[in-house]
Amino acid sequence: PSAGPIGVAIRIRPFNGRERERQDLLCWSAKDETRARLVLPEDARAALQDKVQKLKTEGYTSPNFGEDSCFGADACTGDIYAAVGKRVVDGSLRGVNGTILAYGQTSSGKTHTMLGDRANPGVVRLAVQDVFKHIDENDERHFLLKMSMCEIYNEVVADLLQKDNKPLNVFTAPGGRDVVIKNITEENITSPAQVWELLDKGFQNRSVSGTEMNAVSSRSHTVIRIVVQSRKVGAKKTEKTRKSTLNMVDLAGCERTSQAGTHGKGQRFKEGTKI
Repeated sequence: PSAGPIGVAIRIRPFNGRERERQDLLCWSAKDETRARLVLPEDARAALQDKVQKLKTEGYTSPNFGEDSCFGADACTGDIYAAVGKRVVDGSLRGVNGTILAYGQTSSGKTHTMLGDRANPGVVRLAVQDVFKHIDENDERHFLLKMSMCEIYNEVVADLLQKDNKPLNVFTAPGGRDVVIKNITEENITSPAQVWELLDKGFQNRSVSGTEMNAVSSRSHTVIRIVVQSRKVGAKKTEKTRKSTLNMVDLAGCERTSQAGTHGKGQRFKEGTKI
């Protein structure tokens, strides 16, 4: 995390079923005392002794991260959200544009971290809950929320809240302070339950496919945008409305085609190059 405009957190996911069956080796873990540094466990250090020695001779050292910015396989999404996501959401409620995104390799758990499920809420659900909690507890301002959801697939932007997925035009608004997606569906939202329904609808329309690294690999970048507008209670119509945009982005997984099994000239390879 950073006191500046950008914060970063590293999350190490637990093994999936296929990795447990193969008895794979966990090569990185978060240091237990402070959870502030990535370290190689002893068994991994022994198994990778030659590679570790080569890295040392090349001057490589274990990366260091600030306090509460590195999370091990036992961490929950709420920990990550509290470290780097919540302050972005709080800023959007004060009129500051903000973005939360998940970046990483195919199968690294980005969609799980961003979306999760109702039993284990991801960053998007935690953010939405915080937004409505703030509105319920705020009696000084009236709020209006609008939500849209799109994907960028093979460098084409499409509306995920519409089934036809026709390409949409994107341009910069006058003044260069915002990005406008022409004709995208924007729904007025008044409750978390309504957002859950829209998310389910949008993710059903998302472009996914199987690779050798992930049975259900996201092949597009998904952008969830919530526009937050508010005005003081009792304000005159001539007074300006506070407006900001909260963007939450689940990026498609970066990948090596040889590992993901997407090399060649087929559709999976084309998707990978566009990603």
